[in-house]
Amino acid sequence: SKVSVDAAIETAGLTDSPDEVSADLGFKNVHYFAAAATQYGAQAEGGYQYDGNSYDIKFYHVDGFNTCNTCHDPHTMEIDLASCQTCHTDVNTVEDFEKVRMAGSEADYDGDGNVEEGVVEEIAGVQETLFTAIQTYASEVAGTGIAYSPTAYPYFFADANDNGQADEGEGSYASWTPRLLRAAYNYQVATKDPGKFAHNGKYIIELMYDSIADLNTAVAEPIDMSAMHRIDPGHFAGSQEAFRHWDGEGEVPADCAKCHSAGGLPQLVAEGTNTSQPLSNGLACTTCHTNFEDYARIEAALSDLRDVFERGGRR
Repeated sequence: SKVSVDAAIETAGLTDSPDEVSADLGFKNVHYFAAAATQYGAQAEGGYQYDGNSYDIKFYHVDGFNTCNTCHDPHTMEIDLASCQTCHTDVNTVEDFEKVRMAGSEADYDGDGNVEEGVVEEIAGVQETLFTAIQTYASEVAGTGIAYSPTAYPYFFADANDNGQADEGEGSYASWTPRLLRAAYNYQVATKDPGKFAHNGKYIIELMYDSIADLNTAVAEPIDMSAMHRIDPGHFAGSQEAFRHWDGEGEVPADCAKCHSAGGLPQLVAEGTNTSQPLSNGLACTTCHTNFEDYARIEAALSDLRDVFERGGRR
C-alpha cells in the first residue's frame, strides 16, 4: 500500500531525495487480485497516492450490487451475468464487459481521441503511457534500462540489451529511486487486478496519471499529457472537493447533502427535507433516475423544489 511504500523510502533515508538510486530500495509488490483494495480506493490506499492529490473512494455501483457476492458467486467467483444484464443489456458474455462504457465515464482518459472504446481500453492506454514514462525515467535518471514481466518474479528486470523486454538471463532491477518505485508500484497495482475496470477503474486511472505526471518532472522530454484526462467532469468527478470535503467527518451533513451526496436529491424530493448522508464518490444513476429499464427521471414539481432549495433543504 501507499503506507508500506512510504515506509520503505523512509527506512532508506530517501524521503527528501526522490531521484537518488539506493541499494536499500527494492520493488514493493501489491497483493495479487487486490479487488477489494481497488474498490475501496482512497479509503484503503491500496495504490500509491501522491501527497497533495485527492482520489476516488469506494466505487458505488448500484443498489444491490455493492459487495463481492452480489456480482460474483462466493464459491466459484463466476460473475452473475443474468443479474448484470438488467443494466448492461448489450452484454451477452463475460468478455463483453470489457466493452462497457457508462454515462459516468465519458472523458478521454488515455488521450487517444476515442471515447467510444470500453473503459478497459482507456485504462490500457494510460498504462501503456505509464510504462513508457517508467522506461524513459529508468534509463535517463536511474541510469539502468528497465523491463517488465507480469508473470515472472520480481516483475521488473534490468534491461541489459535495451530491447524493452524481460529476456532470459536478465536479473532483477536494482537501480531503484523513490520516484521510480512509486510509479512501478502503481503499474503493478493496475496489472494485478484483472477486474479493475469494474471494481474502481477511475481510481486506477488517477494513480497512473499521477505517476506519469510525477515522472515527467524529472526527465528531459516529458510525455505530452495535454489530451489525457485524470477525472470525469462535473457530477461524476468523485475525487474532487465537492464530494471529498466531508471525508474527515465521515458523512455529508444535512444542509449539504441535497447537492453533495448520491442519495440527497431523492430524499429531498420524497421527504421534503434532508438528513445527513453517507459519503459519496460522485453522483449515481439513482440520484436522478428511478429505474434502469427506461431511466425515467425522478419527478418533482418545480415550485416544490424551488421552495425546498430556498429553505436550504428543510421545510
